[in-house]
Amino acid sequence: MQPIIRNFLFHRVNPEREQLWDPMPPELFEKCIAYISRKFKVVLLEDLLADPDKHARQSIATICFDDGYLDNYTHALPILEKYGCKASFYVVTDCIDFNQMTWTHQLDYRFLNTDREQIDVLFDFLSSEFHATSLPTREARIAYCKRLKPAIKQLPNLQRVKVCEHVGAMLNDVKMPKLMMDWNHLAELVQLGHRVGSHSVSHPMLASIEDSEELSLELSVSAMRIEEQLGHFPKTISYPIGSFNDRVVEQSIAAGYEFGLAVQQRDFSWPQDDVYRVPRVEVYNEKWIKTWLRLSGWLPKLKRLMSR
Repeated sequence: MQPIIRNFLFHRVNPEREQLWDPMPPELFEKCIAYISRKFKVVLLEDLLADPDKHARQSIATICFDDGYLDNYTHALPILEKYGCKASFYVVTDCIDFNQMTWTHQLDYRFLNTDREQIDVLFDFLSSEFHATSLPTREARIAYCKRLKPAIKQLPNLQRVKVCEHVGAMLNDVKMPKLMMDWNHLAELVQLGHRVGSHSVSHPMLASIEDSEELSLELSVSAMRIEEQLGHFPKTISYPIGSFNDRVVEQSIAAGYEFGLAVQQRDFSWPQDDVYRVPRVEVYNEKWIKTWLRLSGWLPKLKRLMSR
């Protein structure tokens, strides 16, 4: 039987619920880690990618976190340590430097908590459905956000930034919480044997950045900040929101990264998969049966059977 290599991606682990982007409860995260540590040999993703042949003789799992949220330290870390699992944490360096959430989370949080009833996102590059709109209820504002966020993910990065800045100024009645780790937290993770890598400077859709210099800065400045603060140049870039293309890969190599991580719900196949296009299985806050189907690899198989 062919050994399995499965890279698991988590984001937030927190007992507090949030309607638009709900974190994984610690109880569910512990069930995940208990299952993973029982079924796989857990290794650091960077160690796996440095020598895939060494690890390809047995079923391997790696554990990753994107963004750099404080609950990775307060809630996920004790569980990882309990089960003897080391993980890789890919951080957005501006989010760490300024203790600000990723723009995707900020957008959700503002629409979830604002009392503003009139929304006006008037840009000629956006559909007219997002222009002056009356949203008198919280449910209406949430529904609007659910349409707006995927729409602006399709925009060139500079246009996306304009929309986010406009929304921030318009919904300025919302006080943004401080939810991110700081460099001391990350230094402690490194001391405990975990890894810290890059998730860019500001969490853009890297493939949507049209200017080569801007793309280069997103990749290189984040790596330099990690090196300045933690004393090592990160081996890995985790592409924000899974957005990358050939140009992003080329710039990542030029910036000095050895590995690049995507978000694809499938196993890592060595040597077929490029180490700059490494797939990861993202795990969400779902019922245990569906989470188990993701962890075990049965979910894509069932989807294929059902589509026949």
